[in-house]
Amino acid sequence: MFKHLPERILIERSILHRAELSGAILQYLPHFLDTLSNTKETASYISVLEADLKKSEKILSQNMSEAIEWVKDKIDKLKTSPFAKHSSVEHCIERVGKALHNSENLSPAIHLEQILSNLIFAVSPLAAFGNDPLFEGWAEIGFTKIDPKERAPKFPKKTNGYKSISTKERWELANHFGHGVDQWQVTSLIKTEKKGQNDFVQLVSLHYGIFEKFYFPSCIDFIFSWRGSIGLQKWREKRDSDPAILLGFLKILSQYTLCKSTSAPIFLRPKTVQEAEVLCIQGEIRPYLHRFSSTNPEDHPLSHAQLLNLIDTFLSMVEVQITQQSTRLQLTNIPVQKKDIRVQDKKIAEEWMRNEWLKDYQVAQETIVDRLMRAIIDDKIDLRKEYERSTFVTWARNVDPLPKTERVYRLKTKNVKK
Repeated sequence: MFKHLPERILIERSILHRAELSGAILQYLPHFLDTLSNTKETASYISVLEADLKKSEKILSQNMSEAIEWVKDKIDKLKTSPFAKHSSVEHCIERVGKALHNSENLSPAIHLEQILSNLIFAVSPLAAFGNDPLFEGWAEIGFTKIDPKERAPKFPKKTNGYKSISTKERWELANHFGHGVDQWQVTSLIKTEKKGQNDFVQLVSLHYGIFEKFYFPSCIDFIFSWRGSIGLQKWREKRDSDPAILLGFLKILSQYTLCKSTSAPIFLRPKTVQEAEVLCIQGEIRPYLHRFSSTNPEDHPLSHAQLLNLIDTFLSMVEVQITQQSTRLQLTNIPVQKKDIRVQDKKIAEEWMRNEWLKDYQVAQETIVDRLMRAIIDDKIDLRKEYERSTFVTWARNVDPLPKTERVYRLKTKNVKK
């Protein structure tokens, strides 16, 4: 195991494995990560992973900016309502506006969650006045009703059924009941006071809108992609398989000492380890790291063995990269044989001479060489270099269809006859 890691890294690993407490591992982790970043064999890979982390941070920042613009646009829409200045609505709209600029050193995901909570706080009282067209496409508004169990106010007509209410009347009803009203339903009841005498009583049911849910744009869905138990499980799987995410998590753990002296806001104090982990992956790491300070190991988010296993998992990823890099370097250093132009020309010339001898195998080598040189001059053969006649003679001997002894014999016989 870890045969290809530098000796310096192996020493650092052994120090971590000798630590008896989780706190000791976390305190040494910054030095370990610094060693990885400054060791020749691992530095380049760590820098690549850190570049990936910065890219992810930039994407998160861009999505956060788009999410803020989306919220600002919805605030502007709320202000167009005729009930925006009502006492039950106005301060709620102002509250969400203030939340945009009050981050309290929160992570983007936690800050956005606070903003959206305030946006719900602003939408709800306005939605009570009815499903205004201003909610179209971004908020779903439902309906409910209350039965005040009293005679209808003086302004409803004495008639049965649903009745629309003017803006002025809805404003007055909101003052009377403490929230907005969309319409009323008047019901006539017969109340018997005495035998033979009936008294008609009109009761009113008030109908008002309630906020159901938002239709978020993709930028907000991206920021909240790890929410919920399913999102948490997916994040754990991603952490254990993606080297950049795992490095990012180890960097979070390395801030253990720094976070011991700071505490999270009161509203960010989770009751369970899972709640702390959800906050951690959303960028709020203080509650998560504070749990390692407990003297009871069962309160720690990760056990001693799990911490070491995460570190070894990351080292395995680093070792794979080192091995692959070494293989690539070896392949790069293998000399590549260049195509020899002479070899190519020889093949062309020899093929041409074979074809000539197929026509008449008794043609002398000297004659074949003469014909070859003539073909080159006439551009019937394209050779990339110029050669001496002796070279062509050597090539001709290689492809001569007749044995050497027979070719010599025939030449001598011919000379005798002359």
